[in-house]
Amino acid sequence: MKSNLSVFIVLLLVTSCISISHEAREPAPQEHTTEPVMFELAGSDFEIAKLESGGQAFSNRKYTWNHVPDHLEGVNYTRTAGGIRATMTLEALTPGVLHVAVPADRMLDMVDLGWTLAPLNRESTFAFSSADNQMMALMSRDLDNGETIAIPQLGWAGTLVIFITGLE
Repeated sequence: MKSNLSVFIVLLLVTSCISISHEAREPAPQEHTTEPVMFELAGSDFEIAKLESGGQAFSNRKYTWNHVPDHLEGVNYTRTAGGIRATMTLEALTPGVLHVAVPADRMLDMVDLGWTLAPLNRESTFAFSSADNQMMALMSRDLDNGETIAIPQLGWAGTLVIFITGLE
């Protein structure tokens, strides 16, 4: 009986040491910020334009934006040529949140790439005047200072970088 108790105590001590050792190796959680990231953007086949209802959506088509939420009216975005893949590389100059808009049918592809989908509602979606009134959805990603990423270009509309100065 005494040897069973000794084995139990030894196992208890070993288990405690493993737990303490495991906890000590976990990285400290990073502080989450909701501040927009400051960045430098490079690439080709895009231009900077104002996002606004009735505004030209793509540089090579007559489609216009519809139902742009009030908090996005007038912000800058990367206007692309519809159906032509832009290339965009972004370097974060500060830690913060980067916002993009993607075709709604490509949202899950972006989630698979590590982007966060905003709750779908009238504040996080807008559309362009295609025959099916294609919807665009806002997504975001936290970036660290100095982090460089390629902006994935998905679907016919591609991915649009939204120059948000603050979202509630």
